[in-house]
Amino acid sequence: MTTTSAHTCATGARVCCGMASGSGAPAASTWELSASSRAAMAAHAASLASLALAKAAASVSVSSSVEEVKTLLREAGQPVTLFGEGHAERRARAARVLAAQQLRAEAAGATAVVGGGSASSDTLPPPPAAEVAGIPTVPELFYSPASEELTAARSFIAEYSFGKAAARLAHEAAVAGDAEAMAAEDAAARRCFAAAARMQTGWSQVADERPLTSVAAHAGGSLLAAGSWGPNVKVWDSAAAQQRFTCRGHSDRVTGVAWAPPAAAVGGTPQLAPLLFVTGSTDCTAKLWRLPADALEPWGEADARGGMDTRADDAASAALVAPVSTLSGHRARLAQVAFHPAGQHVATTSFDATWRLWDASTSQCLLTQEGHAREVYALALHPDGCLAATGDLGGVGRLWDLRSGKSIMLLQGHSKQLLSLDFAPDGHTLASASEDNFVLLWELRQQRVLYTLPAHTHLISRVQGVQHALLSQLPQQHEVVLTRRCERVA
Repeated sequence: MTTTSAHTCATGARVCCGMASGSGAPAASTWELSASSRAAMAAHAASLASLALAKAAASVSVSSSVEEVKTLLREAGQPVTLFGEGHAERRARAARVLAAQQLRAEAAGATAVVGGGSASSDTLPPPPAAEVAGIPTVPELFYSPASEELTAARSFIAEYSFGKAAARLAHEAAVAGDAEAMAAEDAAARRCFAAAARMQTGWSQVADERPLTSVAAHAGGSLLAAGSWGPNVKVWDSAAAQQRFTCRGHSDRVTGVAWAPPAAAVGGTPQLAPLLFVTGSTDCTAKLWRLPADALEPWGEADARGGMDTRADDAASAALVAPVSTLSGHRARLAQVAFHPAGQHVATTSFDATWRLWDASTSQCLLTQEGHAREVYALALHPDGCLAATGDLGGVGRLWDLRSGKSIMLLQGHSKQLLSLDFAPDGHTLASASEDNFVLLWELRQQRVLYTLPAHTHLISRVQGVQHALLSQLPQQHEVVLTRRCERVA
């Protein structure tokens, strides 16, 4: 009896057939593929390569500066300008060039860094000696003694969170027992989605010479703080569409911006409220900034030139602001920053695999929290002030009790980098967004995933819970998705 088997050779151009007789004497023959088959295979490979290049180019950020784009193309050995090519076409071509470099580097087994700095080996914590020696290690839970300042901070946070939780639960009980109040909340949710359907651009402005990394709106006024790949933070008046302040102090690009809560939410703390905000940077520091008291006064109506490049005029009229203090201690670049709802403390995440809690009034580091195996990126603080949620670039999140310092829940459900976290106003729902294109809603009381939202086709860089919905941002598609949130879950 004779058996036949066939497989495609490594060259992709020949088919080898091996035949073995019952006596075990092998025989082999090789046939060349036809010209049409080779052409079809080449066309298919070209289509796959073109698709991979287009997908990679969609995730590449290219500077809006004409000179920077020309320099990038010149360094890549490409023509600076093609016949009939405008700036938009030149930027798209530069994105394809960077994407092609990335794909070639990945094919060679290297890590390509596109459009930004790279995390060098000296900025990351060294591996344990046992790991270098090849000795298996067992994770071990350990506690560090708390300082008097940290103990006092935990007592303050506990007292604050108990009061906030009691007020929230009392409000929920009152609404649940009042049919009219429940109907009013449902009507407010319908108005929220109706307004979102009619939402349109009010004005647009060129905010910086470099791509933006973080934008935060002040809760008590019309101010917007914007950080970028540059070292400066710019504060804008959203009603007038004009730059009000330029904050100079960082030496490298800004990674996160967060405002302190308004004075009413803090209890009228005069030394911090109301115009204080914090920024994080790749220079391994966070900085606190305070704007003058008249910054919330009306600036005027939006300029009719909104959408035009008025950076020169705005920069000339913008006031310079210096940092109030610097929070130093992280051993690698910072990722995200957040103010505690009480307004007295600041939290930061970093690529040194830790997150820290700081005293905003003294700039003292109260807590350096380990527990993540990878770089810590995402950060969110509970609206009651009792919990902190952090996520790392390994896709793992953790929930921490700020009153005791313990890790109380492990968030495992994402397959790629965890990029954003936020608590819902109900106090028991947490949203997480990832590079795997999914948003997960976690039920904290039952410690499980409540919903999985597969509504995105690209990575989700930001998720934010609002009163009746969930906002998620897709940077590649320049879209924000509004998702209806279930208010009453058994």
